[in-house]
Amino acid sequence: LPNQLVHPMSNIAVATLSRLTANAEKFRNSFLQVISLQAFIGMPISAILVLTGQDLILLLLGPQWETAGQLFEIFAFGLGIKLIYFTNGWLHLSLGSPGKWLRWSIGSLLFTVICFLIGLSFGLKGITIAYTASFYLLVGPALWYAGRPIHLRISMIVTAIWKYYFSALLSGCAFWLLLHFNHYSADILTRMPIALRIFISSCLILFLYLFFIVITYRGVRPLLQLLSLLKDLLS
Repeated sequence: LPNQLVHPMSNIAVATLSRLTANAEKFRNSFLQVISLQAFIGMPISAILVLTGQDLILLLLGPQWETAGQLFEIFAFGLGIKLIYFTNGWLHLSLGSPGKWLRWSIGSLLFTVICFLIGLSFGLKGITIAYTASFYLLVGPALWYAGRPIHLRISMIVTAIWKYYFSALLSGCAFWLLLHFNHYSADILTRMPIALRIFISSCLILFLYLFFIVITYRGVRPLLQLLSLLKDLLS
């Protein structure tokens, strides 16, 4: 799923950024806008899949795959960060440094294997957690290493995406509280057909996400800017 979401934008983003290599500041600002867009799209999807993953697996594969649903929810927790992590390749390609990308890929693979070995002692769930955690640990160093020619700092990356991550986290927590501490709403959702429950839950989480975005940014201007950026990238 993350690769399918990244690929439609990758060629456009690399082509756009490649035209800005002569101006490091403009390149950096454009890249930060792009990862903001990635975060805006990816973080709510991550929250939705974390909270509806069990139902999705039940709907698609049946009740005998309940354990797979739990693992899917853990994978989903890292989806938004994974989308940000993959943009390190965009930096390497647009800046003409495929050799650096290869070296990073080898190093990150070794790090992921170490995470797997640590998680192995805790079973399949431990491996899944280790895999998801590896992206959280690697995303900052990956983008810093790829963005050194344009003086990209980790603090800039955090500034560009943290409000989207925080809003998705808040929306997920709010929905979870609504589901577990409000017996009336929980009963209504439980009685729904599973497909309808997934749809209603997803819409509610998305609504909460946009609500918290507006609260966090104190207005809708960032949303309009991101939509304008997406339109420019796709035009």
